[in-house]
Amino acid sequence: MKTKTRVQYLDITKALLIIMVVWGHFSLMENICYKIYNPYTIIISDLKLYWEAFFMPAFFIISGYCSSFNKPLKHFILSRIKTILLPTLIVGVITQIESCLSIYFQGFESIYWCIKTIIKSVILTIGNEWFLPTLFIGSIGVCFISQKKINKKVALSLLFILFLLGLYLYNNVKSLYNIWFFKHALMATIFIYILEIVLNQFNGNIGQWVKLYLFIHY
Repeated sequence: MKTKTRVQYLDITKALLIIMVVWGHFSLMENICYKIYNPYTIIISDLKLYWEAFFMPAFFIISGYCSSFNKPLKHFILSRIKTILLPTLIVGVITQIESCLSIYFQGFESIYWCIKTIIKSVILTIGNEWFLPTLFIGSIGVCFISQKKINKKVALSLLFILFLLGLYLYNNVKSLYNIWFFKHALMATIFIYILEIVLNQFNGNIGQWVKLYLFIHY
């Protein structure tokens, strides 16, 4: 039986990224939701400038690196439905029910509003959490590219155009509803795919890519 080994530097990287996500949401909740203005929190939050540009793309890069896109597209989609879509849907529905019932029992909305909100959330956003639906759509796009054996430079150029399109739609076309967070997926797919290009172009030296990435963002 084949034993799986942990890749330590990936575990450490993911742990650091998770800390960044938790801190970002903690400071946001503290300041906006609870109106708590802690000077120490504000000072540390100012440091977010140094990681905001890369920490979410880094999650997609690692996800792409840890994924296998060699399966037939149909099998890959079914696998992603099982491992990403269904868990997202279940957790999303549970959290939406809890949130809506809380609003209902406080007397702010009717039970009809609660049911309508939950159904809308499931159909339009799969539970209202953007990261996993984005990963689901983006990884299918990368699998399609891999299966069709599209030239890597051509694929990267197309994905960059999609990235710009997603950025434009997200920032400028608010009237177009972001169903299943497809605008996020347009921006994220290039990051899921990009490490394969990096390893080829830089002969496995990721450090050169990190320097280039930081130069572009800062």
